Amino acid sequence: MEEYDVRPQSPNLITSNFSGGNQQKIILSRELNENPKVLLVGQPTRGVDIGAIEFIHQRLIDMRDRGAAILLDFHLVLYLKLSFVGSLQKNWM
Repeated sequence: MEEYDVRPQSPNLITSNFSGGNQQKIILSRELNENPKVLLVGQPTRGVDIGAIEFIHQRLIDMRDRGAAILLDFHLVLYLKLSFVGSLQKNWM
């Protein structure tokens, strides 16, 4: 919970008691910590705070670099094309 900045950091709460953005971070942390070979990602930054967006993008890049296949929702691919420039964009696409 600390690594993904889930608030409040209370493992005794059920997921539905967290805000939508924190629910998103909980689910993402659960899936990424399983080290899947294939990951289907649909709007992984939806509802999270601006500070978490870069963190989530970096986690996806790290998974890709470890050999995971990441299938991205079209909206995220479009966002990445518009947001990343130069060599960073070439590394993603």
